[in-house]
Amino acid sequence: LLTNVNGRLTIFSPGLSASLKSTFSRDMGAVHGRIVSFFRDTFESWHEMHDPYGWRYLVLHCDRLARASRQQDFSVLHWLNEGSFSQLKLERTGMLPSVLKDLRLSLLASLETDDLPRIVSFGCRMAQLRKQESIKTVHRLADAGHLSLAQENGHLISGEPQRFLVWLLFASQTLEAAQWDETLRFLAEADALSKVDMTELDIELAAGLLGGMLAVPGLPGELQTQIEKVLTMDGLTQHGCLAWKTVAKNSHLSASQRADYTKKALDLARKFEQGKTRERLVRELESRMARVSADGDKKKAYPDFLSSAKDPEKEFEKRLKEVRSRQLPVATLAAALIPVSSEEWVDKAFEALLAWVKEIDDEEVLKHSLGGLIQSLEDSQSKELSTALLDALSGQILALTDPTEKSRFLGRFAVLLSFKGRPLEASQRVSLAAATAFSIAESQGRSNALLSLAEKVAVTGPISRARDLAFHALELRA
Repeated sequence: LLTNVNGRLTIFSPGLSASLKSTFSRDMGAVHGRIVSFFRDTFESWHEMHDPYGWRYLVLHCDRLARASRQQDFSVLHWLNEGSFSQLKLERTGMLPSVLKDLRLSLLASLETDDLPRIVSFGCRMAQLRKQESIKTVHRLADAGHLSLAQENGHLISGEPQRFLVWLLFASQTLEAAQWDETLRFLAEADALSKVDMTELDIELAAGLLGGMLAVPGLPGELQTQIEKVLTMDGLTQHGCLAWKTVAKNSHLSASQRADYTKKALDLARKFEQGKTRERLVRELESRMARVSADGDKKKAYPDFLSSAKDPEKEFEKRLKEVRSRQLPVATLAAALIPVSSEEWVDKAFEALLAWVKEIDDEEVLKHSLGGLIQSLEDSQSKELSTALLDALSGQILALTDPTEKSRFLGRFAVLLSFKGRPLEASQRVSLAAATAFSIAESQGRSNALLSLAEKVAVTGPISRARDLAFHALELRA
């Protein structure tokens, strides 16, 4: 009765085979029809549906129902996918791949019936949904602790730099739970992704997250090795230099680690093409190397005109006049205060510099001066900074009119407060920086501000807060 034709069993009579196929096809059509009718009659709206089988398979039953009918009427399938069902399914289940498969069924049906408007509609909707909802869905699932499902959705994220950052966020989450094997797996998978198209903000965020992981007490040696491997950025010179430079700033790492990472950044910077950028970067890294190394050349670390003076306080007053006459940058005089920062008068000296900063009307000079002051305060020997000094610095930052710069400097200020043993005040500045970032009208600017802040929060902690900010930034970018 049965014959093997091209690997498939068929009945000896083609006519009988077609008759049986038609009969059973109609029977299956009736089954699909009853299932679809059950869900349509049971729930007045999809908002009321709570049946997991319905969310997962109802669209498939609609497609099979249409294909089992003689006229292949796909109206029920399109009715389901053109309404609110898809969005609700995504919200209730978080299964973006399944939602995209549902829409693909409608797209294929439209292609078969030459329904041009629906071909365009479903094609565009699939692309838009994949772009806009992938990171949002991953964020929601990761927050709920469903990392395996979040990873499944993560494969739909367009662009390897985006996926690289998301995989690092997964790794940070498993690291917090001390799931070392899972962290190692996520880091290895992240390392396999391309980093060529990463922006500076992407690299700084990645390095901030990896630095936060390196600072975790009791980190296994195998994990540290893998983290450092990721920091090489596939051997890309500029990417690797920025990554090592960023992670070396993490004050929660040991002095030997910071010195080692700064040296790696310096070695890469020396490979840059000759030019002003290379000279500036090498000079900056040599200075940082001298600061963090036990045997570093202190003449390269800081300007020594105050520390070598007979009376540093009087020398400061003299140099302050040069600053006011714009002959000496504020950042240079602030850096010169670092070697003598254990002396009592230094807090007042920093306050005097801040008072002058208020008078600066050139935006670029103002940003350079504020940045130099914050860095010098962070590098100062004093573990306690006066409340008056910190209030003055906070007031100067809050007076900035550009929300992007205000958010960035508040983030840097939070790092300073954290390093000086003021975690509560650091957390408050992070909240203020986040609120400022969210007030930026342009979505790209808002995203960049949040990415920059996330990198700072990865240093101050908790890393879960940095992860949340990073996810919000990536959602805006999508």
